[in-house]
Amino acid sequence: MENIEKKAASCKRFAKRLEHKGLKVTLVTTYFISKSLHRDSSSPSTSIALEAISDGYDEGGSAQAESIEAYLERFWQIDPRSLCELVEKMNGSGVPVHCIVYDSFLPWALDVAKKFGLVGAAFLTQSCVVDCIYYHVNKGSLKLPLPDNQLLLAGMPPLEPQGMPSFIYHLGSYPAVADMVIKYQFDNIDKADWVLCNTFYELEEEVAEWLGRHWPLRAIGPTVPSKYLDKQLEDDKDYGFSMFMQSNESCIKWLNDQPKGSVVYVSFGSMATLKIEEMEELAWGLKASDKYFLWVVRESEQSKLPENFSDETSKKGLVVNWCPQLEVLAHEATGCFLTHCGWNSTLEALSVGVPMVAMPQWTDQSTNSKYIMDVWKMGLKAPTDEKGIVRREAIAHCISEILEGERGKEIKQNAGKWRNFAKEAVAKGGSSDKNIDEFVANLNNEKKASASSKLAHCLVLSYPVQGHINPLLQFSKRLEHKGIKVTLVTTYFISKSLHRDPSSSNSIALETISDGYDEGGYAQAESDQAYVDRFWQIGVQTFTELVERMNDVDCIKFGLTGAAFLTQSCAVASIYHHVNKGLIKLPLTGDQVLLPGLPPLDPQDTPSFINTPASYPAFFDKIVTRQFSNIDKADWILCNNFYELEKEVTEWLGKHWLLRTIGPTLPSKYLDKQIEDDKEYGFNIFEPNIESGMKWLNDRANGSVVYVSVGRVATLKIEELEELAWGLKASDKYFLWAVRESEQSKLPENFSNETSQKGFVAISDGYDGGGTAQAESIDAYMERFWQIGPQTLTELVEKMNASSVPVDCIVYDSILPWALDVAKKFGLLGATFLTQSCAVYCIYYHVNRGFLKLPLTGNEILLPGMPPLEPRDMPSLVYDSGSYPAISDLWLKSQFDNFDKADWVLSNTFYELEEEVAEWLGRHWPLKTIGPTVPSMYLDKQLEDNKDYGFSMFKQNNESCIKWLNDQAKGSVVYVSFGSVATLKIEELEELAWGLKASDKYFLWAVRESEQSKLPENFSDETSQKGLVVNWCPQLEVLAHEATGCFLTHCGWNSTLEALSLGVPMVAMPQWTDQGTNSKYIMDVWKMGLKAPADGKGIVRREAIAHCISEILEGERGKEIKQNTGKWSNFAKEAVAKGGSSDKNIDEFVANLVCSKRL
Repeated sequence: MENIEKKAASCKRFAKRLEHKGLKVTLVTTYFISKSLHRDSSSPSTSIALEAISDGYDEGGSAQAESIEAYLERFWQIDPRSLCELVEKMNGSGVPVHCIVYDSFLPWALDVAKKFGLVGAAFLTQSCVVDCIYYHVNKGSLKLPLPDNQLLLAGMPPLEPQGMPSFIYHLGSYPAVADMVIKYQFDNIDKADWVLCNTFYELEEEVAEWLGRHWPLRAIGPTVPSKYLDKQLEDDKDYGFSMFMQSNESCIKWLNDQPKGSVVYVSFGSMATLKIEEMEELAWGLKASDKYFLWVVRESEQSKLPENFSDETSKKGLVVNWCPQLEVLAHEATGCFLTHCGWNSTLEALSVGVPMVAMPQWTDQSTNSKYIMDVWKMGLKAPTDEKGIVRREAIAHCISEILEGERGKEIKQNAGKWRNFAKEAVAKGGSSDKNIDEFVANLNNEKKASASSKLAHCLVLSYPVQGHINPLLQFSKRLEHKGIKVTLVTTYFISKSLHRDPSSSNSIALETISDGYDEGGYAQAESDQAYVDRFWQIGVQTFTELVERMNDVDCIKFGLTGAAFLTQSCAVASIYHHVNKGLIKLPLTGDQVLLPGLPPLDPQDTPSFINTPASYPAFFDKIVTRQFSNIDKADWILCNNFYELEKEVTEWLGKHWLLRTIGPTLPSKYLDKQIEDDKEYGFNIFEPNIESGMKWLNDRANGSVVYVSVGRVATLKIEELEELAWGLKASDKYFLWAVRESEQSKLPENFSNETSQKGFVAISDGYDGGGTAQAESIDAYMERFWQIGPQTLTELVEKMNASSVPVDCIVYDSILPWALDVAKKFGLLGATFLTQSCAVYCIYYHVNRGFLKLPLTGNEILLPGMPPLEPRDMPSLVYDSGSYPAISDLWLKSQFDNFDKADWVLSNTFYELEEEVAEWLGRHWPLKTIGPTVPSMYLDKQLEDNKDYGFSMFKQNNESCIKWLNDQAKGSVVYVSFGSVATLKIEELEELAWGLKASDKYFLWAVRESEQSKLPENFSDETSQKGLVVNWCPQLEVLAHEATGCFLTHCGWNSTLEALSLGVPMVAMPQWTDQGTNSKYIMDVWKMGLKAPADGKGIVRREAIAHCISEILEGERGKEIKQNTGKWSNFAKEAVAKGGSSDKNIDEFVANLVCSKRL
């Protein structure tokens, strides 16, 4: 699970697609998120409205909750009610709601849709593979704990347990989250009218097919701004909204100065937190790679950077606290992406053809990394040592292999291939475009049947983290592009934190519901369990009220469509589904996990909620249990992926859900370019500054940069971060590393200095304005969100149903399954949205169903549609059973609670990416891959001005990044980012820092401010000639920058999709949840990167980091990886382009929405 911004961005990207297809779209988020959003002032306005519901923590979001459990509990309590109120309000307006597209994590949104007689479309924000895994767990077909042997799941390659999502592999980790992804998101998914997935058919063909036999699945991704894909959406150059204030000048300027393909872009997102040792290894790995790097390091992580790292790498590296990831990935200087393998990051890299170095952290990232490396062959997974740390040598090796090695040639070819597939998927006539057309046509038919001449109106409900908001936003843009009226629903607290790009042209409305923590969001909750419980309680109530407000009384009886939106991959959804159904038993055993449509997964390849199910129990409950609680009731299940990316697992999920891949939900600029000016996601929970990173990328040579990011949640150990750092250095490649501020302290001393010539590190803490940090714990946040969310969502639906634009459908984050209940309460269509890969969802599903038992046992895990997976390939919630119990509960239990009730299961992937697992999931869910949900600017370019995600939880400034990139040679920079959540240990950060230095490549490293203290002393000085360390950078822009040669990443699904969409090879350093699985795919399936191996302590050493960087940028494997990244980037673009697999799924979703409105 990636951060709020990424999830919302996928939804936003999908909303833009719907808008482009002629639908009226309203994006729904929480009050706190809506207040935190920043809209890009350069993005022309769109008609996507923004509405807020309460998560019970309106003032601080999840940070207000005592824990994630508390937040989820309150959100589940408050949000359905506030969503109902919103629907009622809108139904009393001139544009009543006809459909609710909801994040599959919010299944109660489907209940709200059905209450109002609306179409419900679940939106899967993870890959089809991940959703398939979750589904197997949910159904009991994947028994937990996992066996030690490979797991075989339909539509997947054999998976080792460690290739499973972390909630599967680490049984008991983040129980509230695991419960959400494995249980609750499947609760009513079978009742969803659509299941839309942020992926594209070609990416996950087998899994999408499988899921399509179970759900009404449609791949509608990648939900990347159209500028990067099909260019159909005019000016769709970003996501449009952001929770960060963005400034990209420094990044891009720096990239502009680097040679083409020379930069390693490093980002671990806004959540992953590396240990100091991990951060140091990463830093020195970047230095050891001797490549230019752009490293995004959150401010909170800056302290982890090795002393003098910046000085030692100043010639080759740039460390920033934020950078515009899509812009960086699309920059010609970016040569690879060192990423945590979050699904959105994966889709973005894939959409722009950037090879990846996978360093998965948790949730679906291990599964994503498995696909990146072994299935799509778009990258390498940086191996960990016996301590679980990716050492600098491994990082440097992966970077070098991708940028310069023989494997790198193949990886680059594959990256280009998948980029083309992604563009084709979202381009006119592509698989995702057809799916969106079908969705729009159905919506319009429903609208006509209700004797209304107004636009069909779709509510899009996202779980309040950026990683879920982004893909849902992008999907919203697609819907808007297709002629659907879209309203985005988030919590009160998140709505206050969102920054909207004032120049954005999107007209997606924003409505809020309550998660029970209106003042502080998740951070206000006592625990993650408390948050989940309260959100489940309040969210249903307020969401119901929202639907009632939006729909007039006469409109309610016709019923709304509910579409669940999967924000992770189909693979991750499948894993969670398997756990949810009891098909995967937790804890995992040492054997590989075998799930249909997935490769054999080691336990560590499964999402962290699976491989450590005791971690984050609230998340486990909501992700594995609750998100499936009503997914079977969703009219659609939309997945932020594209069919080709997760073909087997998408097929498998499609047999169980009405699944459609509608991704990758990257801005159209990076894919099909159908959406004019769709260059970003549009909303941001953070206030990013992307200037430094993009400036840095602009200075790098084409394909020279390794982009490193582990998202905004994953936290690396210090040793892991150190190994990553030194791996980047050792790779001697340019790298751009996104390191949150909270992780900066873990960076090795002097890492920045030692890698300054080749690296760029970005910083962002990911909690601007409070957010989840306000909660006492993740459990408290989730419990409160579960309590408040349903309540305020109900209020929102009621409000909107009383308006002129009543709600017809709720697309909800799959970990908010109560949104499906709200949808069904109003008779709306419910579409669950999978925000992780189909592979990860498939793992979760197998755990949920008991097919995959936890703890994992055996060596290889064989799941349908997946390759054989080692336990460590499983999501961390599966592999590290018991870790993060609240989160594990969310992913493994709660999200599957009603999954079978979802009308749609939408996955943020594309069919071609996860074909087998998407097919498998499609046999169980109405799954549709609708991704990658990358802004259209980076894909099909169908969505005008869709250049970013549009909303952001950070205040963005990208000048330094881009300026720095502009000065680097093409493909010379290693972009390093571990997102906004992952926290590396000091040792990890030091290894990363010195690894970057050892790589001797330019690097751009995003290190959050909170992590800056972990950086080694004098690192910045020692790397000042080659590296740039920042606290944020515009990841898409960095990945798209020609200077970015590779992406050193935590393999969050969004990061994985972004790198994939832009064709950036990846060095994988997965941290938790799905990242281990994502990294498995990155290295072994898509062959888009290398996974930096960890040593016996679990730390990736500097030598490994440097080796991976060097291998990608200069090695023989790097040649293959670059070819693969190009291939997958093309596939991603094809998936979202007109007539592509994801575009078709979105068309189908829209068509059904229209039909349901007419009835």
